Amino acid sequence: MGIKPGKDLVLARRRHGAGEFAAALKIYRRLLDDDPQQPELLVLAATAAAQLGQLQQAEELARRSLEQRADGPAQLTLGRILMQAGKAAEALQWLELARSDSRVAADAAFCQGQLERSTGSFESADQALAYAVAIAPGHAPAWNEYGILRMQRGEHEQALICFRNSLSSRPHDLATMTNLVSACIECGEWAQAEQTLDGVLAQDSANGPGLA
Repeated sequence: MGIKPGKDLVLARRRHGAGEFAAALKIYRRLLDDDPQQPELLVLAATAAAQLGQLQQAEELARRSLEQRADGPAQLTLGRILMQAGKAAEALQWLELARSDSRVAADAAFCQGQLERSTGSFESADQALAYAVAIAPGHAPAWNEYGILRMQRGEHEQALICFRNSLSSRPHDLATMTNLVSACIECGEWAQAEQTLDGVLAQDSANGPGLA
């Protein structure tokens, strides 16, 4: 059967969005065999490979994308893959470059903040995350990460604000809700801690196995 780029790409994206990473990657690779010089498709394939934990393949695909077009999405993709592979120094270089592209600047700053925090560079992490939420006030993951950083620095009241801001855009995220409970306890906000914990337990119950 011949390749139908438009139809096959739609199918691949649908499977990718559904978490069927292996199926999506198979289609992406087939399309790339037919036309290897497609930077957007290389980014998608690299992302799927990384989600499968196939980091060597993911890095190779991301670098190929950069050879075709060194733009923010490709730089961000490679930076994320290098983060996942534990190559922090090079990852930071690509994330810093990606921040100059307005399309991905907030995501790149968020990833940079994550990486800087994980390596103990709290001041640099603070700067990156402050930038991320300044240019994208609804960036829930960045607000959550900022809250984690504030908690680690003992800034519990500021962390509380960060987690609340995160939940205003992503109200049912269990990890952020759990973080909010911890911040509330540190700040003596017992009523909100109890209310939020009830929400966490309700979601756990709803997602758990049914009773026999």
